[in-house]
Amino acid sequence: MARSAKHSSVDVADKLNAWYLAIQNYNLKESHRLKKEVNQLLENMEKNQDVLLYYSLLDFRMQLNQEQPLNEDEMRAAITHVGENYSDLTGMLDYYFWLFKGMYAFKQKQFSEALAHYKYAEDQVVRLNDKIEAAHCYYHLAEVYYTLNYPLISIRYSRAALEVFGKNPDYYRYRFLCKSLIGSNFLLRLHVDEALQVYEEAYELASHYQDEFLLAIARFNLGIASMNQKHYQEAEHYFEQTAAAFRKHNSHHLPKALCSFVESLIMQGKEEQAELHYRAARQSAEVWKDKEYLAKLSIIHELFPAKGDHQVIRAAFQTLMDLNLFSWVQEYALIVARSLAKRGEYQESIYYFELSQTASKKMLKE
Repeated sequence: MARSAKHSSVDVADKLNAWYLAIQNYNLKESHRLKKEVNQLLENMEKNQDVLLYYSLLDFRMQLNQEQPLNEDEMRAAITHVGENYSDLTGMLDYYFWLFKGMYAFKQKQFSEALAHYKYAEDQVVRLNDKIEAAHCYYHLAEVYYTLNYPLISIRYSRAALEVFGKNPDYYRYRFLCKSLIGSNFLLRLHVDEALQVYEEAYELASHYQDEFLLAIARFNLGIASMNQKHYQEAEHYFEQTAAAFRKHNSHHLPKALCSFVESLIMQGKEEQAELHYRAARQSAEVWKDKEYLAKLSIIHELFPAKGDHQVIRAAFQTLMDLNLFSWVQEYALIVARSLAKRGEYQESIYYFELSQTASKKMLKE
């Protein structure tokens, strides 16, 4: 019996490119479908090490999209496997290796490590003359710079990415994300009106494409802007809608939405509701192993009138400091200091005023 002809590695690579596009667009259903097709093709493909390494990288990248807690052992094993063949990676594959490592570190909240990987990826992508891939790299750099409180650098990278994505209708999701990131950086600089304008543009974009998940993110951002304007009831409405959407999608963003929802309730003096949703928020953060929001929730909870365990509060702030989230330390330490001063706990309030100043200095140094 004659053997069936082997599939061309070029044809398999084309299918891998289609798979990557689905992954980039967070189209989970299409991603899984294309992965099955690729697996079938690989069973009878002519030998090509580059295609096999490309497959391994995309398989790792696809796992980063999953709306479920990462299996850290599996993820570490996957990237280690590719790393063992690192000497064989050239050109685009070398770029993907560092970009995806950066994304993994970012999702693990290892922000300094993520930045180092992204910067190496940037060095690689400038040699490839691929504007779309460069834009992806710039977006991820903008994301980590925002997290590390470099708003001006983040805005610059966001705009560079947006300029490219704006010319390609296949990447409307990244246009939305870039606009949202620019708005968040404006808020970081306390430019609330500019932030609100960009957030509204992002909301209109999500509405145009009827993308429920992006609409949830857009509402969350509008809620954050409302909090900055002290429109707490309006913010509560946005956060409640957002939390419902993230819960429906089983999204890792749920702890963030619930944390902000609890904060909006506290600011209105709705203590019973806040306590109820605090428990749900904490449970969600524990499921997702989200150290950042577990810390924030601990701080917020101890601001309740009957609370005030300083050991818990200090431990939570230490977690935020360890994560290099100095802008959050600055903001929350000031809130705690003012709350304690109102209670007459002046010695403790001084400690948090000083902690806020320490965080500010670290932000300047960074």
